[in-house]
Amino acid sequence: MGKRKRTDESAARGKLLDAWVAPDWAGDPVGVVATSFTFTPAFFEEECLARFLGLESDPIEDGPVYLYEREEKMAQLSCAAVLVDQHHCQGTRNLRWDLLSARLRRGLLHAKVCLLYWTNLARLIISSANLTEDAYRKNLEVFGVLDFHPDSDVPVSCLTETVGFLQECATYASTDGISNPAVNRWNALLNRVMNECKHWGVLDAQARRRGLRVRTLFTGPDRPTAFEGLRESWPSASPPDVASVVSPFFDRPAADNAPARELWQLIRQRGDAAVHFHVSGEDLPEGKGILLHAPKSLLLAQPPGRPGATTDFYRVVLPGGRPLHAKGILLECDRWGMYSIGSSNFTSAGTGLSAHPNLEANLVYLVDSYRAAEAWEELVESFPESEPVDLDLDVRWLPLPAEDEAPVDTVLLPPSFGEAIFDCDEQHQPTLRLTFAGPPPAGWELFTDADEQRLWGEPEWTAQGSPEQCDIPWREERPPAGLWVRWNGAEGAAW
Repeated sequence: MGKRKRTDESAARGKLLDAWVAPDWAGDPVGVVATSFTFTPAFFEEECLARFLGLESDPIEDGPVYLYEREEKMAQLSCAAVLVDQHHCQGTRNLRWDLLSARLRRGLLHAKVCLLYWTNLARLIISSANLTEDAYRKNLEVFGVLDFHPDSDVPVSCLTETVGFLQECATYASTDGISNPAVNRWNALLNRVMNECKHWGVLDAQARRRGLRVRTLFTGPDRPTAFEGLRESWPSASPPDVASVVSPFFDRPAADNAPARELWQLIRQRGDAAVHFHVSGEDLPEGKGILLHAPKSLLLAQPPGRPGATTDFYRVVLPGGRPLHAKGILLECDRWGMYSIGSSNFTSAGTGLSAHPNLEANLVYLVDSYRAAEAWEELVESFPESEPVDLDLDVRWLPLPAEDEAPVDTVLLPPSFGEAIFDCDEQHQPTLRLTFAGPPPAGWELFTDADEQRLWGEPEWTAQGSPEQCDIPWREERPPAGLWVRWNGAEGAAW
């Protein structure tokens, strides 16, 4: 897939924030749950939630009016919650919505899923974009939107499978045997969606008779790899003969690139076949060649002894210098096309090949180009514009640091710290309820989020008999968005 012209008017182009705005007939907002790897609380609250709620006031220009309108509409929601990987789950926020930490012992929560529910519409957004301002306003991203309503022609299995995936993700935010009110709200909304929307859409058998179909593809612990999912979804007995990959990140340079090797196993094994990698790059000074943000192992993964096989590289055109963050795999043959988009980088962790895979979410679009030529053209149009790279010229290989590897400078909360719930006691006095899932590390202390004043710690806990659960009076002027935790030997504080 080579260079193609793009137009702003293309139906394959859009603004992701527009997907948070309800159509006129959607009804009242009921609730929203979302997952993200990195996260900006203020952006989610002031941009995403504001559009979902249909707020008419502005937080900067309208001040108190905005606060009143926001509180009034937030109070009517069943649930508003975001589940974020533990390495990036922190920040001040309005306690009307929940911020949950996904504490995977291995791998990361890397999926970007948003489920928005109004009384007459359930909208599913699966994308490459984190819930941050850079993702929504600066990066080159890819996203898919599926609408479920009484007249929807989208497979209802996409909704049910996504609900199941979101319920699975929430298990990483709760400690075994400990009730978490925020997780309970999360699951209650998902159960409500399933009870009220289970007939909003078509059955898979009906969808298979159409020229355009869509499926979900989730990877993670104890789940099939992305390549197994693509192979299962491919609608023809004949394998694809062309595969195009777009990804900003790859495995660290190595002679054996596992995702590239698996991709070659997915396409035609005899005769002509091609793999195209669409990556970011930059010109070297004084016309001395090009620097590609990819490992050379992608080129070396091509099976030997295949005279009809080629590996080609394309440099993604990035308007205005936008960072590339879109991820996708496009498979083609004479009749069929299949495009997987979402959160999965072309890495072992992102595609489910590693021993500790990430939780990832993707949508897979399948098109019969004989019966739905227009849909196929639109699908191709959504693939990033790229220009071919002449590999006979001087090419330098320098992959970017993979985003789907755990940050080494983040201090993680030990699993013995179960839950910290802010509430009011029977006398309506604010309290902080702490629940422990085992003995905490020695010398632990809690500090407030605003001014990092010491709040409580091991001496007070031991004096109470080291209980599994205890209540601490809260005497600060405002509720906490979180707490800082320190202990002996920790290289910093955990949130």
